[in-house]
Amino acid sequence: MLVGGDLTLSGDDSHRTTGRNGVEPVSGLALQALIVDTILAGLPIHEAPSLPFELALAALGGVAAALALSARRPRRIAVVVVAGAIGYVALAFSWFASTLTMLPVTGPLLTLGGCLGLSLLLRSGLPSAPEWALEEGQ
Repeated sequence: MLVGGDLTLSGDDSHRTTGRNGVEPVSGLALQALIVDTILAGLPIHEAPSLPFELALAALGGVAAALALSARRPRRIAVVVVAGAIGYVALAFSWFASTLTMLPVTGPLLTLGGCLGLSLLLRSGLPSAPEWALEEGQ
């Protein structure tokens, strides 16, 4: 049971929600009623298991780190990884819109970014690849 007043015109307790007519302001009480209705409908929004995504992006992060450490121009690798991350976020949004299943975004992308960031930080302290080749030949 929800008790309260529906005072959308007061402006004190107004929240923007997406409804049939676009973005509509609703009171806090109406918002709570919408939440209860969603719960009673069986929670149509689900979360995908995060472990497979985290493992996959950790593996990609390891590959990206290895490439960034061994490439002549590691910034190109970083640009490709960032573009891939943006693509993954776009995929997660479109997947949610079509299936109402949330794909994990924050954890896997932090793992991927951490792998790449640490490799770029390590790479910044190393000499460039041609110097290694010259030193090994002498």
